[in-house]
Amino acid sequence: MGEIVDPGMILVYLKQKLIQSKVYVEDEEFVFDFLDTTIEERMEEEERRKREEHRTKMEKHRKKMEECGKKEEECRKEIEEHRRKAEERRLEREHELELARKEEEERRLERKQELEFARIKERQKTENETRIRESRHKEEMEARLKAEEEA
Repeated sequence: MGEIVDPGMILVYLKQKLIQSKVYVEDEEFVFDFLDTTIEERMEEEERRKREEHRTKMEKHRKKMEECGKKEEECRKEIEEHRRKAEERRLEREHELELARKEEEERRLERKQELEFARIKERQKTENETRIRESRHKEEMEARLKAEEEA
């Protein structure tokens, strides 16, 4: 045709430009073939562009799904870690409670033992005092008897 046109020119304008050119007058079939080829190329290009957009969207979607999967796995691990730590704290509290119970039981037994020792000591003291009184009483009685015998 001898003219330079913008490759992105709208087909209607391209058709008008072709119809107005002298090539159209000389070789009408060439112009129609040219238009058909141009339309076909643009449609193929549009299809390629759409496929590429679709592929790009699918790739973005796949990456997003992978990220979600990773985040889900991280969340699952985090939840599992929290559960594990909670279980450790629960077991630690149970252990501490058990130790506290044992310590309380030991203190109770020690108090009981101390009371028992105090009772035994008191009983021994009472028994000793009784023996001493009995012994003094006996000595007094013996001294009286001796004094009566001497008198």
